[in-house]
Amino acid sequence: MWVINNKDSRGYYQAGYYKPDGTFYIHDAYPTVDEAELKVAFLNGGVYSEDAVTHLQEIAMHLENISIKGQVH
Repeated sequence: MWVINNKDSRGYYQAGYYKPDGTFYIHDAYPTVDEAELKVAFLNGGVYSEDAVTHLQEIAMHLENISIKGQVH
């Protein structure tokens, strides 16, 4: 299962998983916990937390409000 580990030296949240030997495999690191949660949710094929769902809803609303120049309405 993919999880969020501690922050790295830059303060980024590490997303990855624990290997059978107990070491943590770092897939990538993200500047905000929201970004890390979204990646973990994607990797797990589901929703990681309420915050991730809220963040996705905010992104969707923002995208709905973007008007592409030259777009025919």
